[in-house]
Amino acid sequence: MPLYVYRCKAGHKTEVQHGMKEVISILCAECGGEMHRVPQAFNWAYKIEDAGQRNAKEINAHLETNYRANKERREYNHRKVTNG
Repeated sequence: MPLYVYRCKAGHKTEVQHGMKEVISILCAECGGEMHRVPQAFNWAYKIEDAGQRNAKEINAHLETNYRANKERREYNHRKVTNG
């Protein structure tokens, strides 16, 4: 479950963990005011170091495999077109 930050008008903050679709009403423990959720930037939990190179290599290998697998079909179609 995600962790959300809530703040009251007086500036007191608290973190609350609840489901994304849950609608909850929180009162400040210090002043008793109503608390509203503060928008937060999210943090990616995985490492993206050199992911582009790795993906490019995988894509090229996939394309080369498909090219080789379809070689016979391409040659057959080429012969069909040129011979009529």
